[in-house]
Amino acid sequence: MATCQLPVWTCSMPIVEHLQSAVGVIAGAPADVMEPVSRLMESAGIVRRAGVIIIYRTCGRKSDALVALVKEIIFELGAEKAVRLRIRPWWLLWCLPALKGARKPPITEINGKIFSQGIVPDKHALKARISKELSA
Repeated sequence: MATCQLPVWTCSMPIVEHLQSAVGVIAGAPADVMEPVSRLMESAGIVRRAGVIIIYRTCGRKSDALVALVKEIIFELGAEKAVRLRIRPWWLLWCLPALKGARKPPITEINGKIFSQGIVPDKHALKARISKELSA
């Protein structure tokens, strides 16, 4: 019976330094090149975003107003780098918020928890919730 020897990968520097040096090499690269690198660093736990805001939207004025409101609040808080805003189509991904109990778009989800559905929330309440999630 034959045995298989798996190669052992070794690196002289820790993975954190390796990724940081890779980011330093392409620091002048455009955002679409840097996005996969930043996602890799986030998933490895090297860089942590304070929050993820997901908006499930449809075509309509309420959805457009909600997206504009969230972008305005993120800009006012100065949290462009700390918060990732994702805008997803409700028609394709309706089952994801439905599993959490939200059924009427537009739906605002902050760090995995439903904040609002079917309405454009109050600006002050949304701003307070986002700043609370940033400080946590």
